[in-house]
Amino acid sequence: MMLALLCGSPFLRVNSRSGTQQILNVHDRATISLDGKWQIIIDPMETGYYDYRYEPKSDGFFENRKVADQTELLEYDFDAGSTLNVPGDWNSQMPELLWYEGTIWYKRDFTYRKKAGQRVFLHFGAVNYEAKVYVNGRKVGEHLGGFTPFSFDITGEVTEGNNFIVVKVDNTCKREAIPTINSDWWNFGGITRSVNLVEVPQTFIQDYFIQLAKGQNDKVEGYIRLAGMDTGEEVKVTIPELKFNQTFPTDGSGYATISFPLKPVLWSPENPKLYDVTVSAGSHQITDRIGFRTIETRGQDILSMVNLFS
Repeated sequence: MMLALLCGSPFLRVNSRSGTQQILNVHDRATISLDGKWQIIIDPMETGYYDYRYEPKSDGFFENRKVADQTELLEYDFDAGSTLNVPGDWNSQMPELLWYEGTIWYKRDFTYRKKAGQRVFLHFGAVNYEAKVYVNGRKVGEHLGGFTPFSFDITGEVTEGNNFIVVKVDNTCKREAIPTINSDWWNFGGITRSVNLVEVPQTFIQDYFIQLAKGQNDKVEGYIRLAGMDTGEEVKVTIPELKFNQTFPTDGSGYATISFPLKPVLWSPENPKLYDVTVSAGSHQITDRIGFRTIETRGQDILSMVNLFS
């Protein structure tokens, strides 16, 4: 078995033809951090989400309502509650939450200036375990699983000026989940990795993968995936140090297969060589740092590129 490695910025690999709006390689994009203090409400009975029939409410805590007058009965207030640091788990931040399993609502206010011709995504590095996400009181999506990033297009939800995000976070162990009910580790809860607003053009580079071709140290293969309004644009790959600059066509879905001859210095622990690689399409551009190396297994032996081609 042969595995071609790409050493650069960490990002989750997903099926590039799935049509998903997952934003990859966030660290090399235009971002606005939402890390810091988030206001919280601890809700072990989930009264902020379910009514007495155990049906989801239409006016739950996600609305972040304020009391209009003193005669109104409103039994929650994010602004009067405690705060937790994001990123971070709640179990280690408050002694009373050390063994807490259930729901905590997180709320963050932010100011946003809308830009013509741009889309904005809300990206979470990880939330453990189940997340339901609301922007300005409207649900934008949900995610299950505590160790993978996820994002939602909120271009149509954010307004000019003041906005707020509410996230229902639930770390309850379930039979069908990981960890299950009988487990050998505690399922720490919270927004455990960074939260960012990610700004991209109307047509943007959603995903890309650039690596050595299988069994070759002088050829690069991969793909680039566009998403948005005009997915018929050409894409370009530039590696300045190797004086490489080439464009590739995309198909009707914005997918481009790339393949070209190239002989880079191979990455190794002794010489961890990385190249600046720029991928661009129209007005959108991402620069990543990539190292090239191939590893092959033969029986019980693991062979590096040096073993293969020396």
